[in-house]
Amino acid sequence: MKKGLINLGLLLSVLTVLTGCLSNDDTEIITYDDTAIMTFSLGTMTRTIHTTSSKGEDSTYTASVTGSKYAFAIDQQRGLIYNVDSLPVGTRVSNVLCNITTKNSGVAVINHRTKDGLKDSLTTYSNTDSVNFSKPVEVRVYANSGIAYRKYTVTVNVHQQNGDEFCWTKMLDEEQSFAKAERMRMLSAGSKPFVLMPASNGSTAVVDLKQFLADQDEPLSMLFSATAFDNSVSNGRTLYVLEKESGKLHAISTDAAGNTTYVSHEGCETANIDRLVGASEKEIYALSKQGTLLVSTDECLSWQEESLDSDAALLPMQNINCTVHALRTNSDMSRVVLVGTVPGKEYAVVWMKVVDRDEPGAGCWMLVADGTTSSKGHALPTGQTQSVLAYGDLDLSFGFDAEGGLGDILLSNDGGINWQADDAYAWPTDAAAQNVIAAAADDSNYLWVVLGGTGQIWRGRLNRLGWEAK
Repeated sequence: MKKGLINLGLLLSVLTVLTGCLSNDDTEIITYDDTAIMTFSLGTMTRTIHTTSSKGEDSTYTASVTGSKYAFAIDQQRGLIYNVDSLPVGTRVSNVLCNITTKNSGVAVINHRTKDGLKDSLTTYSNTDSVNFSKPVEVRVYANSGIAYRKYTVTVNVHQQNGDEFCWTKMLDEEQSFAKAERMRMLSAGSKPFVLMPASNGSTAVVDLKQFLADQDEPLSMLFSATAFDNSVSNGRTLYVLEKESGKLHAISTDAAGNTTYVSHEGCETANIDRLVGASEKEIYALSKQGTLLVSTDECLSWQEESLDSDAALLPMQNINCTVHALRTNSDMSRVVLVGTVPGKEYAVVWMKVVDRDEPGAGCWMLVADGTTSSKGHALPTGQTQSVLAYGDLDLSFGFDAEGGLGDILLSNDGGINWQADDAYAWPTDAAAQNVIAAAADDSNYLWVVLGGTGQIWRGRLNRLGWEAK
């Protein structure tokens, strides 16, 4: 790095002399007392990337990072300059060129300070001299009148985690009630996942999983009727539990602090309901006893038949899951996907509907996968439909392979048409299950999984979904 050490008094003197000399001719020279940094950007950097070969051998390689793609915010009041989106993990910022433009031709100066941090060490800024941004750097800009300067602290943020790495934590190695469960589901309500399972007295137990892990001696468990197991759905924020016998609907939601809100009402129309199958922001969906699809926009008080573009015989009958994603192009509209199995079909059936929050109850369901293999062979096997959920921009599916072991976690980014494995979402090496898998994601993007047969409880998250938005 080329350092042009300067003396502050000398800099101001030079500015003053230049102004005096230039004013002796007929040209009017205007000087300014105010200045500021107007833009800041970085040049090209290198990034070290770690990878693993097919033989399990670790290696590294380098790649270029284009600094101009990462915008820097300039807070003029507090004198802060920082990149909103952090640079990729492994980016080297200890030897970086930067580009600075100033107001009124102000002179930018880098303050490196001495090693003991007690004295200033000023160098004139040049876009051909590199700067060490591994720690915050003070940058000054002097007015060309020589009277004043403004001071900024430049912070270059670099991710310390690989954003596309999924990290698992084993929360519990074994829990007998979960290990022995023959039926189990998990649904989220805001900040909490709830496990549903048949209780010994024939009722349905709804277990607050976080509370269970915090105090296994006194877990928070609610009991509902036997029909509640197949008539519980979630839109991510609210867990709806319908007791068909009494026509009572319970709504459970939790906030970021873990406080639970519980409301219920009676008078639900259940005479023609076979089972609930899903929910979105303003709609609840059900299969009728005649095999049609119904929708309610008043929390199960009344129902109307949905429009389908294909034969209702292809509606899912078992392992039914529902996912909801806001459309990227219009946050007032959501894509709702129903995934499940039909007896005799080798692959899952998938239906999709676009919902406008201003027109609840409208729209038509489209069949996007009819239970036969797709032309690319990426249809969802029936064994992989134990639990399907929305996670970030994706749908994830969990289930068992043909030998009865844990199958690959499969991902779909096109509304359930194609499903593929991804190395980032691999199971932990010591995860094991039999018969049943229950999974859900909370509003902090933590993925919770309870494994039948072993009773293991796992929590995981894709790193970038845990990064706080700035």
